[in-house]
Amino acid sequence: MTVSSKPAKEMQNILTLVQQTWNTYKAHISTFVGYSAWMLVPMIVKMLCVLTFGPINSSIFNIALVILELIVTGWVMISLIQSSAFVIENKKVDTRIISAKSWSCIAPLLLLLLLSLIMTSVGFVLLVIPGIVISVYLTFSTVILVLENASVVESIKKSFALITGRFWQIFVRLYISTIILLVPYMAAYIIIVLLLALLGGFDITALFLSPSTLMEQILLAVIDVIFLPLFPLFSVILYKTAKETR
Repeated sequence: MTVSSKPAKEMQNILTLVQQTWNTYKAHISTFVGYSAWMLVPMIVKMLCVLTFGPINSSIFNIALVILELIVTGWVMISLIQSSAFVIENKKVDTRIISAKSWSCIAPLLLLLLLSLIMTSVGFVLLVIPGIVISVYLTFSTVILVLENASVVESIKKSFALITGRFWQIFVRLYISTIILLVPYMAAYIIIVLLLALLGGFDITALFLSPSTLMEQILLAVIDVIFLPLFPLFSVILYKTAKETR
């Protein structure tokens, strides 16, 4: 990958990006978790249906549940991107604006994610490396779609343009920072797994091979809710430093 031009300013380094992400998250954790907690809605709906009607083996129910999960996930991701932009710019988070825009962006977001999946999948089929390259060039497409009110095609084009000429700078910051941010999530996940294994007599094999219990599902879902906001927040911070140094 060649570098065709050099940014006028240096982008923030990895440590700074991670620190800003973590500090911003801690300062506004109630706002972020307030949105990510909506990810629990599909699980709660499923639990209520099972408690009311017993085990449900209907394909229609399963399809409806998947659609609900897609809608809720899209809404949460868009809301987290918007709220991240608000707090980074030291603006008051306007929940009404965020909610309204999140609903209007769900369809374009799902289309963008589908196109991104197709593009990266084709790239991975072509000896893996092209898939990684494409995924990096698509890094900012979701953020651009939400924050710049761009169309799906415009979001992809702008993301490519923002990364062209500094692929490796973005690549290193994206992947290394993500790995660092995954550390607390994985630590919490391991602690929960060990606690569940302790309750089950430390049979780790049985824990992973047997169907997950309701307690396991709830505990792991809570971990996801707590740590999920870190990643859209980091994406917005990386996008802003990339744009400011273009």
